[in-house]
Amino acid sequence: MFAIIGATGQTGSAVAQALLAQGLPVRVVVRKPESAAQWQSRGAEAALADVQDADALAQAFHGCTAAYLMNPPALMDADMFATARKTLTAQVSAAKQAGIAKVVGLSSVGGHHPAGTGNILTNHLLETSLQDYPGAVTLLRASYFLENWGSVLPAAKEQGVLPSMLLPLARAIEMQAASDVGAAAATLLTESWEGHRIVESHGPAPVSPNDVAAALSGILGRPVQAVPMAREQWEGIFGSFGFPPVTVGGFCEMIDGVNSGHVDFDGGHRVIRGKTTLEAALRALLAH
Repeated sequence: MFAIIGATGQTGSAVAQALLAQGLPVRVVVRKPESAAQWQSRGAEAALADVQDADALAQAFHGCTAAYLMNPPALMDADMFATARKTLTAQVSAAKQAGIAKVVGLSSVGGHHPAGTGNILTNHLLETSLQDYPGAVTLLRASYFLENWGSVLPAAKEQGVLPSMLLPLARAIEMQAASDVGAAAATLLTESWEGHRIVESHGPAPVSPNDVAAALSGILGRPVQAVPMAREQWEGIFGSFGFPPVTVGGFCEMIDGVNSGHVDFDGGHRVIRGKTTLEAALRALLAH
């Protein structure tokens, strides 16, 4: 039985769906009865538990041999990092109590750094929380999500411009669809291994903001140009979404880290490349 945290999110849902598609037993851990009912209708078991309640999580994990752990983003909390520490402590404690033999934990590019990565620090906290885990552990470091472009697609459709904080515009970095991260995690959960390992999850090819604009030009049938967003505007833009100061600062530091090259893969690890192309991902985002 595979236990899945975050089944209502982008990657967790993809993990659960990929495992169910293989006819494997899945138990999703969710907070709301309606979410449980939706997954039960798809053939999964469902357990209700708060991700910060170690005892409830341990009961939800009972009888499972493998688990997908991740930090559900708490972007609206006053201190998302404090929330992450509580959440991850509870998950790892519960997995130990339940005797989970195999764990795949979702980290990200730059997850090995203890500082200078902004919101990615939550993934470093996940990595450190699993350092002493007694079973088999895989840290899955995912690349930049293509879904992050979703918020600026209306400007591309309506004005023919693609605002970008990723700079310079011609610089390509690893990007992928969240569904491919989930597929990679599902593959890893079904493998047998011993000890701790790190795996990187990439897309089919690196992508630049200019590449995104070119792909949108072809999809929309109109010219789309990537344009840089001035650094002094970032705080105000993130603040306009209602994010608290800690989250705003985290976002800005994270993007600064990506642009400077500080947030990058450290190399030397197995790489799983997803199959979802840039065009396919953008078409899916535009459809929604």
